[in-house]
Amino acid sequence: MSIETLVARLLGADNVVRVEQEQDENRDGETILRLNIVLLDSAKIDGETLLDLGEQLRAKLAHSGVSGFPVVRYLNESEHGNVVAAE
Repeated sequence: MSIETLVARLLGADNVVRVEQEQDENRDGETILRLNIVLLDSAKIDGETLLDLGEQLRAKLAHSGVSGFPVVRYLNESEHGNVVAAE
């Protein structure tokens, strides 16, 4: 199962616009996986679900042999356009 599929399954496919991934390094030189999860402006997701997603992402990466800790940023559609323009 891909990361995108896992995110859609846990957060609801109707809520997820897209998932962007990028491998990077933290300031200590350790590998991290940056994930931008873009949600519909109308999406309502509870904290327990977000915690569960974090745990399952770490397990998926470890099981897949991918090194790196997931760093997740949740954005709604209207925020995403502003973030991309500023970067």
